[in-house]
Amino acid sequence: MAEIFHNKLVRDNIPAIITENGDTPIWHVATDPERLQATLEKIVEEAKEVLESGGSADEFADLLEAYKEALIQLEYTDEMIEKIRVEKAKKRGGLSLGIILDKVVTND
Repeated sequence: MAEIFHNKLVRDNIPAIITENGDTPIWHVATDPERLQATLEKIVEEAKEVLESGGSADEFADLLEAYKEALIQLEYTDEMIEKIRVEKAKKRGGLSLGIILDKVVTND
């Protein structure tokens, strides 16, 4: 018998799937502050998995799930975020040109 510690947000059906596989999940429902923190950490985890996979659509779907859950918890809407994205793109540009900033030489 081994214990594998995760201490992370997982999809709702994961405890049942673990039980179906013959193992015993130990879990709890997060408090509101814990839930938001765990969701934000999940976004970082999923973004890393997108990077490591080379851009897998499956990993993007997981990232989108975490992103949408964070919006719900923070009471943001897709429209609010899109408006901010468009405003920032107008002021600072988008990412479509693929510019890599190598360094900045200051005039100090």
